[in-house]
Amino acid sequence: MDLPPGSVRGSAPHVVLVGAGGVGCWLYASLREAARRNPALARVSLVARGAALDRVRGHGIQYEVRGEAGEGVPPSIVVDNASVRAEPTCAALREQGDLADYVILCVKTWQVPSCVHAPTCTGYD
Repeated sequence: MDLPPGSVRGSAPHVVLVGAGGVGCWLYASLREAARRNPALARVSLVARGAALDRVRGHGIQYEVRGEAGEGVPPSIVVDNASVRAEPTCAALREQGDLADYVILCVKTWQVPSCVHAPTCTGYD
């Protein structure tokens, strides 16, 4: 995988997912599992707030995917709470010097404007 211009670490690109609902947590768990198998693929962080942040920090993320054998269904994915990288805001990641190469919004449509106008995780305001 080619790194984007100005990649922060010069190694695995940093992907930040904003939103810890069903889609955000599924994508986070899936990317973390892929990165576990191939660390050069990506580093992944999750931006969540309120009860969602408390939930992933306290209980981690677990997905059990069910399907018929031969469908290409991935196995269950478990990310324990100690392994979840979750922050309440993109600004918290920036303060730690951990800028994003990619930001993926996993929020409802009506939440997009507030996400777009908030300080970003990229360092490019």
